[in-house]
Amino acid sequence: MPTSLEDLPPELLAQIVSYSANARTLSCVALTCRKLHEFFQSNEGYRAFVQRRFPSIQTPPCWKDAAHGLTTLSRAWDRKSIVARCIRPPQGPWKPRFQDQRRARGQTMGYQPVIDSYGIWTDTYWKSRKEIVAWGAGAELTIRLKWMGSGIEEQWQSARRNNESTVEFDQHHHRSKWWTVKDPLVREGQDDITAVKFLKHWQKPLSHREYIIVGRASGKLDMLSIDYDTPDEWRYETHFVTEEQHIRSASVNSAEQPLLAACISDRTVAIYSVSIGHDFAPPLGKIQVTDSNVSESNWVWYTIFLGQDRLAVSLGPSTEPIQIFDVRPRAIPSHPIRTFSIQEKSREGRIGLLRASIFSLVPLPSASEGDLFLSGGYDGIIRSVIRCSVAWHN
Repeated sequence: MPTSLEDLPPELLAQIVSYSANARTLSCVALTCRKLHEFFQSNEGYRAFVQRRFPSIQTPPCWKDAAHGLTTLSRAWDRKSIVARCIRPPQGPWKPRFQDQRRARGQTMGYQPVIDSYGIWTDTYWKSRKEIVAWGAGAELTIRLKWMGSGIEEQWQSARRNNESTVEFDQHHHRSKWWTVKDPLVREGQDDITAVKFLKHWQKPLSHREYIIVGRASGKLDMLSIDYDTPDEWRYETHFVTEEQHIRSASVNSAEQPLLAACISDRTVAIYSVSIGHDFAPPLGKIQVTDSNVSESNWVWYTIFLGQDRLAVSLGPSTEPIQIFDVRPRAIPSHPIRTFSIQEKSREGRIGLLRASIFSLVPLPSASEGDLFLSGGYDGIIRSVIRCSVAWHN
């Protein structure tokens, strides 16, 4: 007599369902009989599916919601589709007082959109999250903090029942706080923000404060902190020594004791140790970025950590527009461990190296941290790059 699914032990069931194509298939299987329904109600089936299908993504133990959410995200990647949202400070009495955004006298640069964000789960439920985003608006830093989840929904319902103000809640019943930070000593058009980076929750010394690294066109590079309850009382924590060189970009690695990499001139990347309790932080060392053809005129445009030790630097125009460095606190490198070039075919059919400029790099989640990332070039092409591979893929 052939064995049916309901006769199999949970270990074999978990092995089988881990090969399912999507979360909808799992939901249908759970409806076939009582034993399979109980198996999926215990989350074992969804856990096996998520851990095999998405091994590099960390999720809270709400496996059913994670299976549906990650499958939807994966399908969007397959279809090359994105959801774009416009973030606007809401109207209301608690709206932050924005400074006059008219073009200031002595304006020396145009607007540069720089933004950073992160989110964490605040409970064991998929929808219980906290998201924070900050961006530079000229010389001013704009910040939004949002809470979501069943607990926030209960707060909204309680406010409605008691006729209390719901101005902090949006149309989805998510609770938000907005504020702006502007040093009265900075100047519009000269001290405009060119880099914004958060410290992640495992890097923060105090959980109720947000720590943000801000770089400016005038060469200022500072870490400031903000308390959730008293955001107007923000303060500077550390000033990083840059010798007043223009800040093009900055990146913080994922270590508990983080490192900061900042482009502080046309060809220099400075490495700093990020810590609280030091008013001024000199660089641990500097990387002079060049390519094999040192006679070329090229500039460093962007830098980003692909993991704890791997630093990617983009430059151009260059025949080696992406370079990878192995950066450690006590070992600042002088040469890259890997470079990438773009090949082009001439009209005569000969293969040569293209002098390209890469302006943006974005790491993607993968089984091995930092092995896969995207690059955006002056030619308008987004390329996926595998660090251990020679080829690029458009």
